[in-house]
Amino acid sequence: MDMGCSKLQIQMKEGVCELLFMKFWWICLLLHIRNFRSEILVIFVIYCCL
Repeated sequence: MDMGCSKLQIQMKEGVCELLFMKFWWICLLLHIRNFRSEILVIFVIYCCL
């Protein structure tokens, strides 16, 4: 499944992604705990890679 995030984009935004992950890691935790649909996580990944 292609979410529009190439490896190059991820590498270019690596620092930003790490900052966002460190700040919003609890979102992923909530997703797993509450069994939310993966849509929120996909949106987060796309936002991270834009």
